[in-house]
Amino acid sequence: MKKSNTNKRLGRNFGISQKLIAVTLPVTAIMIVLIISFLSIQAVWSITDLSSQALVQESKADANELGRSMTQLTSQMDAALEAIEKSRTRNIFEINKMLYATTAYNEMAKEGMYLGCENNDFLDPSGWQPDANYVVAQQDWYQEGINHETFTLGEPYVNDRTGKICVTMTRKFRLGDGREGVAGVDVDLDGVVQLVSAIKPMKTGGAMLFAKNSVLSYFKKKFNGKTFDQVNDSFVKQMVGLKDKSEGKVEDVRSYDGIKYKIVFVTVPGTDWKLATSVPEKTVYSRMTAFLIVSIVFAVLALAAIAVILVVIIGRLVTKPISSITKTITQVATGDFTVEIKGGGSDEVGRMHSSMGNFVQRMHQALTDISDVTEKLSDEAVQSRNEANALSNQAKEQSSSMTQISATMEGMAKAVTELAENASILATDVNELTEQGKMTEETVSDLVVKAGEGQSAMGRVENGMSNLSSAMYEMNDVVTAVGESTNKINSIIEMIKSIAHQTNLLSLNASIEASRAGDAGRGFAVVASEIGNLATDSANATNQISEIIEEVTKQIEHLSEKSQENMEKIKVGTDAVGNAGVTFKHIFSQLDRTGDIVTEMIRRVGKIDSIANSVAAIAEEQSASTQEVTATVESLSASSEQVASSSAQVDHNAKTVTDSAKEIQEYIQNFTL
Repeated sequence: MKKSNTNKRLGRNFGISQKLIAVTLPVTAIMIVLIISFLSIQAVWSITDLSSQALVQESKADANELGRSMTQLTSQMDAALEAIEKSRTRNIFEINKMLYATTAYNEMAKEGMYLGCENNDFLDPSGWQPDANYVVAQQDWYQEGINHETFTLGEPYVNDRTGKICVTMTRKFRLGDGREGVAGVDVDLDGVVQLVSAIKPMKTGGAMLFAKNSVLSYFKKKFNGKTFDQVNDSFVKQMVGLKDKSEGKVEDVRSYDGIKYKIVFVTVPGTDWKLATSVPEKTVYSRMTAFLIVSIVFAVLALAAIAVILVVIIGRLVTKPISSITKTITQVATGDFTVEIKGGGSDEVGRMHSSMGNFVQRMHQALTDISDVTEKLSDEAVQSRNEANALSNQAKEQSSSMTQISATMEGMAKAVTELAENASILATDVNELTEQGKMTEETVSDLVVKAGEGQSAMGRVENGMSNLSSAMYEMNDVVTAVGESTNKINSIIEMIKSIAHQTNLLSLNASIEASRAGDAGRGFAVVASEIGNLATDSANATNQISEIIEEVTKQIEHLSEKSQENMEKIKVGTDAVGNAGVTFKHIFSQLDRTGDIVTEMIRRVGKIDSIANSVAAIAEEQSASTQEVTATVESLSASSEQVASSSAQVDHNAKTVTDSAKEIQEYIQNFTL
């Protein structure tokens, strides 16, 4: 059994190679992870910085591309106006001819350049003539251009005639005839908007273009050409807050859908416009993610290679020598001392081999000597045991006879004594039983009275349970009526929600029509907005009422269920009370009968008391005689037992020596010598 347990315990242990690998491999893995993590962090910083710089450079290149088209246009128009000024011509026809030539300069300015003089003269190559109430010097474009020596862009707007986004370039001039004024060029920005829409930084991003106070190009085209005040968009408001303080810097923003973007603002050369290019953060970090994946794969491969190398090295240098000596020790542990152990090398394992060989030789010699001595001891112990056994048998026969006599007398003495004691106890118990019988009679009488009172009380309880059941039925009807009322209230609330929804839609349509009407519909827009707010408040209020009604309905349903359960429980309780009343009636009759039986029992116990007193006196006289005979027999029995005990002790000692010799021989037989 011990060898079996040892083998099982060894089978559950891990090998030394497994333990070494279990220690070295995690340490190596941790070091590789730390190194890869450090390198990855450095690479992430570098990749992030390079990606941000690439986004900034790409944004500047796109802004320069837009700036070149605008700079080219302003240069062309400046040159044309300077040519008109230098010509010194006063001929209106010649001036119009030169103005008409500007219509072919650029696709963005197909209507060419027009002139507004301070004397209210207006020269337009398209042939458009203002009405008599049109005062040139009071126009916004004139007031803007009077302060500029070169063509400068104004604020973008939507052309009422074409519906396109335009911007007016203006500057002051002086003609050869001395007239002064402001030259203007209406620039169509649809081409610019298309260029901005086509910009895709890092192939996945987008671009936006903002003027000083308005939107030129945005992902939602309905906002193009509108001022910031007219645009109700949270993302646009973020852009407005960043465009003037984040020139050339990468900023982090979050869009409506929660996606993070990297965004850069760059000024378009020759304008005060801001080009905003945005790229999803995951695009910027895509190369970083790829690098991290490669790093992780490399770390896993490196760890696998190191694990293989460790397994091979540990197997050759540690596992193989240890397995050899383990096999030898296992054979010795099973008792085989005939195994031959060869000497090992000079290292620790070799010294273990040599020491184990010396130990096996010494144990083999010691066990052989012990086996010889044990055989001699066993022979002598058998002889001593035979002699002691004969003496013990004689003593046992004598002791057995005396013991039988003593046991017989002792049994008689005990029987007489027990009879006397039982008789006395019986007399005492009968007396106490008489007293208890009287008390029992009184108790039964009281129980009869209490049972009658309990029967009356159970009748009253049964009536109360019936009344309670009727009240619960009435409460259940009331709860049902309240539930029906809440359902009607829910129907009314649904109708109010529908009205609020329709009112909200009407308010929204009115706001749209008011925005189309411009300044004339602004007041109507305020009224429509207030109506919309009122509809929203009504909808919110009805929702809150609906939630309250729903909660009340749930509570009513719960109360109804509880009332049903209570009615069922009350019904069960009523039945139980009825059954209890019947039971009390039966108990009352049985207690009355029990009282009669107890009275008869007390009378008969009195007779038994007198008989028990007589038996107790006779038993005491017999007990005294028996005790004298028993004392004489016990003295003889003690002498016989002492002789038998001494013989048994000698036999026991001889048996112990024999058993010990056999046990030693059995232990030695477990070994192979």
